[in-house]
Amino acid sequence: MNKFSHFGLVANSRKIRDICPILKEFCAYLDSKGVEFTLDEEIVQNIPALSSYRHSPQEKLLAMSQAIITFGGDGTILDAARRIGQREIPILGFHMGELGFLAELSRHDYREKMDKILQGEMLLDDRMVLDGEIRNGKGCTCEYALNDIVLFKGLSPRMMTVKVEIDGDFMNSYLSDGLIISTPTGSTAYSLSSNGPILTPDVPAIIINPICPHTLSQRPMVIDAGRTIRITFEEVPQGAYLTADGQHVERLSKTGEIIIRKANHKIRLIRCSDYSYFNVLRQKLNWGKR
Repeated sequence: MNKFSHFGLVANSRKIRDICPILKEFCAYLDSKGVEFTLDEEIVQNIPALSSYRHSPQEKLLAMSQAIITFGGDGTILDAARRIGQREIPILGFHMGELGFLAELSRHDYREKMDKILQGEMLLDDRMVLDGEIRNGKGCTCEYALNDIVLFKGLSPRMMTVKVEIDGDFMNSYLSDGLIISTPTGSTAYSLSSNGPILTPDVPAIIINPICPHTLSQRPMVIDAGRTIRITFEEVPQGAYLTADGQHVERLSKTGEIIIRKANHKIRLIRCSDYSYFNVLRQKLNWGKR
């Protein structure tokens, strides 16, 4: 694997107080290694002590960086993935959150792992992305999701009914609080808390998982990633909403439709060469512990 010559650093601004000490330490580490990097302008605005390092607005930073390092939790990685979009810039996550399925680095091991990554001892973990086309009455928008696209009923106490078609073939009408359309990466996120299956990231599949369905016979469905999902509404008491990776929320028209398929691009996560997905699962889910 070739080495990266320039990194862009972004951070979760809501956690900046907790991130500040390790971010200062990390920048000093990169500087001591002679590594070129640029900080997101927002970081410097929150931590003036880092203003001596190169900094730039995020869009310009993305254009000049060969890889992005995120400081925060998985949500910060998801936000970076959304901003990177189709450019496929590799992401290296620095875990500052509570769970961290996607991040590779932590404050306890970043020096050892970064030494290897800077020497080119790494691999790129390619992850499937969902492409959601929202035909919302008068307009049409597109949302990408590394984890999931979720439809939900908002504040209404009543369930909604959505109709799902697969490649034009009627599959089911779900009477539920909502619907999760998940990638294999998102199988350990919201879908898992709704009793969905865990898929390894290399499985080319999409999960369709109802949220609190009216009948227990409505179970999660796993379909081939090459298929196209069409969702329309049969009954929505007080309106429906859509969120992509929890990063953006959009109110949906009762007469609208959502088309979901595998995106043409992928998200690339930087891993150390000894990375094991199953080791991550054992650690994060506490497998084997009483």
